[in-house]
Amino acid sequence: MKRFRFPLDRVRQFRKMQMESEHAKLEQIYARLHSIESLTAELGRQKRQAETSVVSAASVAGLELNSLKEFRTYARKMTSVFQLRRAKIEAEIELQRQALLEARRKYEMLDRLRSRSRSKWQYEFDREQDQLAAEVHLAGWNRLHGSFS
Repeated sequence: MKRFRFPLDRVRQFRKMQMESEHAKLEQIYARLHSIESLTAELGRQKRQAETSVVSAASVAGLELNSLKEFRTYARKMTSVFQLRRAKIEAEIELQRQALLEARRKYEMLDRLRSRSRSKWQYEFDREQDQLAAEVHLAGWNRLHGSFS
């Protein structure tokens, strides 16, 4: 019997590459989300540090208070910008997750089809081996005991 060959193997490999590509895209989007989260955390840390610095000072000049006020305004504006970016990235993540799920579904469908085809081939191969073994056994038996024709 000939070796197992799945006729859609090239398509299956293509679907696997698509799935891996969609996964890589999702990882890149998650990296952008983590970057925004890091920037937001760093801005919060800087804001707390500036406020602590002014509050803990023995005397505060008007220029320092004005600088703190401007920094707070900047921090609020940047926080809003980061929140908008985060919302857009989260929407991208959802779209990309759907694309990944679809690519995975297509790959797994072909993988299950390949598995069923392989099981069928294995069954037929085993059956052919059993028939061959039976024929060899009968031929040997006939050689030893002669034919009763």
